Amino acid sequence: NDDANDEDIANTLKHLADVFAATDKINDALPLYTEASIIYKTHEKLADLANCFSQIGSIYLKADKLNDSLQFLEKAWNLHREENLSDENEASSILYGLGFIYNQ
Repeated sequence: NDDANDEDIANTLKHLADVFAATDKINDALPLYTEASIIYKTHEKLADLANCFSQIGSIYLKADKLNDSLQFLEKAWNLHREENLSDENEASSILYGLGFIYNQ
């Protein structure tokens, strides 16, 4: 099944991006998150898409690229809100990032 294969690829890309992000290799992580998010969007995997957006936003926040961070954190938050996603840890992380940006 192509859909399942695509989702496996997206999950692998995201996991690799998570490893790169955890080791501060943001230039390696960003394109992987971006590619995974494209696949998740195509297959309407909205929780995974929100997670990618959140991770990208967090990377930009750490790099002090506040406008870029805001763009992705808002996308992540809108998905959480509109789709009633249930990951409370991620939701609080997104809101923390948004609050940080708005208080700058």
